[in-house]
Amino acid sequence: MNRSLLASVLGLGTAIAILLASAWPAGAMPAAPLQSAARTTRAARRHVAPCRAAPKRRQRKKRKATKCRRPTKTHSTKSTAGELTPGQGASTSTASSTAPPVFAAAATTAPTILPPSSSNPPPLAVTAPSAWDEPALDDPITIQLSPTNFVMSLNQSQDYILQCPSGGLTVPNALNIAGGHNVVLENCDVELSNPDWAAKFSDQSGTLWIDGVHFGGSQLTGGIQFQEPGATVVLRDVLFDTVHGSQSTNHAELIQTWAGPARLLVDGLTGSTTYQGLFLLPNQYYTGPPPTVIDLRHIDIDDSEGAYALWLGDITGSPSNDASGALLTWNVEDVYVVPNPTRTWPGWWLWPQPSTGDPTWDDALAGSPPGGAYVQATSSGAAGVDEGAEPPALLGEQP
Repeated sequence: MNRSLLASVLGLGTAIAILLASAWPAGAMPAAPLQSAARTTRAARRHVAPCRAAPKRRQRKKRKATKCRRPTKTHSTKSTAGELTPGQGASTSTASSTAPPVFAAAATTAPTILPPSSSNPPPLAVTAPSAWDEPALDDPITIQLSPTNFVMSLNQSQDYILQCPSGGLTVPNALNIAGGHNVVLENCDVELSNPDWAAKFSDQSGTLWIDGVHFGGSQLTGGIQFQEPGATVVLRDVLFDTVHGSQSTNHAELIQTWAGPARLLVDGLTGSTTYQGLFLLPNQYYTGPPPTVIDLRHIDIDDSEGAYALWLGDITGSPSNDASGALLTWNVEDVYVVPNPTRTWPGWWLWPQPSTGDPTWDDALAGSPPGGAYVQATSSGAAGVDEGAEPPALLGEQP
C-alpha cells in the first residue's frame, strides 16, 4: 500500500471516531469491563484495615462459690461494629458505574450494663498496688503474741507485725491492740479460754491488715470491735466460731464499729451469731467525716439463732432514705445471711429495713453460698475465697 493510500485510510478512521464521539450522549460512555472492576474492588478491599473492637469495660460479676479461691470473673461489652461499608475506611472503586453492593451489619443485641449506683460503683482498672494489698511496712517491729503478751499499746509512727505461735494461740481475754501505724496480723489461730470478745483494735494510724485468721472456741461473746477513726481496715479470709449473746445480756456481734474506720474492706468472712452479725456505726462516737469506703464481699453469716445480721447506721451526712448515701463507695457483693426461721422477713434481719425504700442492703441475699462457707479453718488459721488472687479495686481503694 503506498503512502498516499495509507494516509487516506487513517484519515477516514479518525473522521469516523470523531463522528461517533460527537453522537454519543454525554455521561453515557460504555462502562469498563466488569471483570476489571471486580479486580479493582477486591484489590481495594484487601488493603482495608480491620475494625478495632470497642475497648472492653470491666464489670463486676459474682464469683462462683467453690472450696477455696474463686478467680474473679468479669463480663465485658462487645463491639457492635459490623462489616465495613463504603466510607468506613475502605476506598471505593470508580472503575465501574455500578457501585459495589453494601452489606448491612449483622444484627447485635446490646448488652445490659448496670449504671453505677451506691451498690454498683464503677470499678477501677485492676492494677497493683491497691488498698486490698498487705501494706508496705517500713522497718517493722515483729511482736510474738503469747498467752501473757496479747494486750499492748503501740507507737503510731511505727509499723508492726503481730506473729502467732505455729501451734495456735490461747489467750484468757480479748486480743487488745491499740496504736501502731501499719499493723499486720496474718495466719493466726486464736482461741479464748474465758468469755470475752475475740479482739479489740483501736487507733491505728495507717492500715490494719488481718488475713487468714481464725477466732475460735466456745467462749466468744463477740467478734472484733473497731475504734479506728482514721484508719483503713482490711479483713481477708477471717473465720469466727459462734459468738454468743442476746438482747438481755451482751450484744454479741461478729464485727462492731463505733468510730470509723475511714475505709473498711472485707473479702472473705464467715461466722455464726446468736444475736447480731455486722453492726456498723462509723460515726456513733466519732464526730469527724464519714467513711469513704465500705466494701463487703464474700461474707456468709449464720444468723439462724440471732436477730439483726446486717446493720448500718450513724453515718454523718447520709440522707434519711439511704444509710449508705454519704459514702463514696458502698459495695455489697456475695453477702449471704441464713436468717432466724422465726424472723425470715428481711426487715427483721436487715437495718435499715428494705421495706422503707432504703437501698442499702438491696444486694444482700438470704441463704448460704452455693459452694458452702467462704472461709474454712486451717492448721495455721483460716483460708478461703481470697487465696491466690487480688480483689478488683473500686473507687477510693487506691493504696
